[in-house]
Amino acid sequence: MINKCKEELKKDVFAIVTDNENKMKRMKQLLQEKYPDLVVYGCSAHYVNLIEKEVTPKTVMKHIVEVQKYFRNVHQAHGWLREKKGLMPQIPNETRWSSHSACVRTFVSNYHLYRQISTDNDDFDNTIEKILNNVGIYREALNLQDQLISVSNSLDRFQSDSTSISDSVDVWKKLLVNENLLPYKHCFIKRYKQVIEPYHFLAYMLDPQYIFQNLLTPEEESVAEDWIISMYPHFFPAVMAFKIQDESYFPKTMFNSNILKEFKTVQWWRIMEKKCDKIENVPNDFCKFLISLHSCPASSASIERIFSTYGLVWSDLRNRLGSEKAQKLVKVYRNLSCTKSQNQINYTED
Repeated sequence: MINKCKEELKKDVFAIVTDNENKMKRMKQLLQEKYPDLVVYGCSAHYVNLIEKEVTPKTVMKHIVEVQKYFRNVHQAHGWLREKKGLMPQIPNETRWSSHSACVRTFVSNYHLYRQISTDNDDFDNTIEKILNNVGIYREALNLQDQLISVSNSLDRFQSDSTSISDSVDVWKKLLVNENLLPYKHCFIKRYKQVIEPYHFLAYMLDPQYIFQNLLTPEEESVAEDWIISMYPHFFPAVMAFKIQDESYFPKTMFNSNILKEFKTVQWWRIMEKKCDKIENVPNDFCKFLISLHSCPASSASIERIFSTYGLVWSDLRNRLGSEKAQKLVKVYRNLSCTKSQNQINYTED
């Protein structure tokens, strides 16, 4: 496929992001062996979704899910809840991100309605009533909600089309020091080490948005520097110059706080590319490399949204729709969605 892109489409493949299933991990290893300069990494959103399951106590969730299923699936109980104008109970779904958080959130929001319904109706299920009368489960749900909100918010950011791999480092770093998640810090450290590659550190280190709030450790910076030396040694002086904001390489005005707020990272490097044409110290392809690096999304969520769009377009009612027309409709739908986004970054060029 990579060769096909180069030969038939005349496009270079800079990076590949996949989910973290075992076969995908093996594929990443094979790709890196065959194409050493290819940026290949795992999806941060998938790893955080795994953490969401890991930080959710099964004993507590068992009771919460039992209550949620009762009010969602039992017709009479669901009717009682609708009369009280409660939220639709959510149930964890293995293929739906943030579903654990949504389950706990709706349980906590509806809890007092659940209790009221149980006392108002004599034919209420006794097993569910016992769970609702256990205040300890509700307290555990409250604590769990605080933890899962932080994870869910991070997951939402990872799924965004505008979140790059440098942004993903920032999100992971903040998760590692989140006070609500300290009991599960070992889980986050484990996943952090699994998902973050040297080029994540490099992207973060060379992101103007984070130049004044660098959260990398000296060891992580060394990993990034070692990678750039091994892959693109002629870039190393420019990397060091960026770190110290050397004016002989980069105009001082570009590091002004107002400029950094005005332009997103890819835009900033595109402007720098124009300016560096007149500066001999900066390698010709350095800025272009960083534009590509900062265009790498943090997750594979964008691709999965395309699959979902295909499901909407190529439905059972439109099963005679040709594949070519379906492809065009999906492209139109996705492009229209992109134009509505205020913070859209184009990761591909037509």
